[in-house]
Amino acid sequence: MFQLFKIARTLLLSIALFVSSILFSAAFMSHSMTAFAEPVTPEAAAYEIDNANSPEEAARTIKNKAQDYKQELDEDTHYTAKAAKKVASATKDKLDQSADTIGEKTRQASDRAADASDKLTERSENKLKGIADNVREKLNLDEPIPQSTREFLGDAEEKVDEAVRPVTGNSGYFKAQKADRN
Repeated sequence: MFQLFKIARTLLLSIALFVSSILFSAAFMSHSMTAFAEPVTPEAAAYEIDNANSPEEAARTIKNKAQDYKQELDEDTHYTAKAAKKVASATKDKLDQSADTIGEKTRQASDRAADASDKLTERSENKLKGIADNVREKLNLDEPIPQSTREFLGDAEEKVDEAVRPVTGNSGYFKAQKADRN
């Protein structure tokens, strides 16, 4: 059973890593092809000033480029945070589903093992009952002991007691057993 849990845990972690890598790559690779505005460097500002018709137009152009760059950074930050939340949520959902599936499979395996154990116990019990019935039938244990056999056993017990009395000094084994039973 412990081996099953080790395998399930390894499988669950592998699935989670696989799903995470796919979602992260989809989230960040598709966005990496988007063109970004370059920050306004001193060289770019000098170029805009040289090509502008007036200082106001140069200032407006530089200010617009700076705002575009800032807006793209804000959008990228928002997109990245949103993608990360989406990936985390999807991964959590998959892990929950996998854990539920593993729990259900474990319960099913446990139920099957219990059923198999019950069947094995029942078969063993039936075989033992059959053996006991066979022995009872062969030895005629269900029938009462005939009177002649009882007399023979009684005579044998008395002779054993008579033979043992000089050695042990008491009334004998069988008489002591009869006294204990009464």
